[in-house]
Amino acid sequence: MAQRTKRLPVEALIVPERTRFFPGRLLGADDLNREQQYQIGHRRLHNLAVLGVGVVSGLKVTAKGGEVEVSPGVAIDALGREIVVPGCARAPVPPAPGRARRAVVVLRYFEEEVQPLATDGGLGEGVVQHGVIRETFRLTVERAKPTPPDAGLVLTTVSMPRVKGR
Repeated sequence: MAQRTKRLPVEALIVPERTRFFPGRLLGADDLNREQQYQIGHRRLHNLAVLGVGVVSGLKVTAKGGEVEVSPGVAIDALGREIVVPGCARAPVPPAPGRARRAVVVLRYFEEEVQPLATDGGLGEGVVQHGVIRETFRLTVERAKPTPPDAGLVLTTVSMPRVKGR
């Protein structure tokens, strides 16, 4: 029996549904998308329940002048999504307004649609759909820590450069 050590977000606890395959069944896009969502949902639930939220490997942050650099690595966000940083990533550090002197380095999961494909969209007319969803990330330096439901993962805090004349 597993020990109860982590509190899972309510969003992670859904009733799983998967497509039932059998001979003669015609499969459509909805069936295949449901199958993908089933597999993705279970992987994310596993990530949260077993690994938890945070850095899995790498992602060392170095402040260099007016920017931060993050080394390659992997993290899990608050929704169980893997964030893979395949190479060094950089983000500018904003100047400090007023008395603010600290900022947070935030890593976020992001999806982008790529590989545009011309289809008839089931309507007999030319429609462009994207054939691939690329799971990528966004790296930012922000004045405040993200608050739920934002699933941004705070890597560290950094000093912001002072604004001249203040």
